[in-house]
Amino acid sequence: ARLYKYVDPTTAWTNVTRAAGGDYTVAADDRWSFDQFGPTTLIACQIGDVLQSINVDSGTNFAAVAGSPPQAKNCKTVGSQLWLGNLSGFPNRVEWSGRGDHAYWTVNKRDCNLQDFQDGGHVRGITGMEVGMVMHDETIRRFMPIDSRAVYRFDRIEDSHGLISPHSLVTLGRVAYYYSQDGFFASDGSGAKVPIGEDRIN
Repeated sequence: ARLYKYVDPTTAWTNVTRAAGGDYTVAADDRWSFDQFGPTTLIACQIGDVLQSINVDSGTNFAAVAGSPPQAKNCKTVGSQLWLGNLSGFPNRVEWSGRGDHAYWTVNKRDCNLQDFQDGGHVRGITGMEVGMVMHDETIRRFMPIDSRAVYRFDRIEDSHGLISPHSLVTLGRVAYYYSQDGFFASDGSGAKVPIGEDRIN
């Protein structure tokens, strides 16, 4: 229901919940998604409330992001754009902001746009590496920037294999690690997935 900032072991957690709007509404089976945009902006989202941000150097409270962004389950900075996935009313959609501005959400302007997927299940995670990935329940797609009005091209790289535990997704360097239907895997989005949990932690 609230957001807190950790300072150090000897200081109490600081309440940085939004000053206007009251406590947040987070479903019992949901969690916040956080990512950094630019040098000082921290983005926080969960589908029960409007997108939030705070300046990590000088901010005292989170506040709603301007520009009327959609409510979403997950967020990820990709290059100079903020991506949102699993949107309210559109669980199979991703949408990204205008370039260099996490508060610009006018579709079809300044490279802000969206993409609906007709299969693969809900969007469960997004990676922001050199070759990005949109991870669904049962499918993984990679996306790459292209020199056209479409801005990004999406290619399916995994079928009947996806991300079933959204909060297991972590990235290190150019590799994403995640838990799927058949165990733990690693992928850089450019080739076949690599099983890393077989005979170990699966």
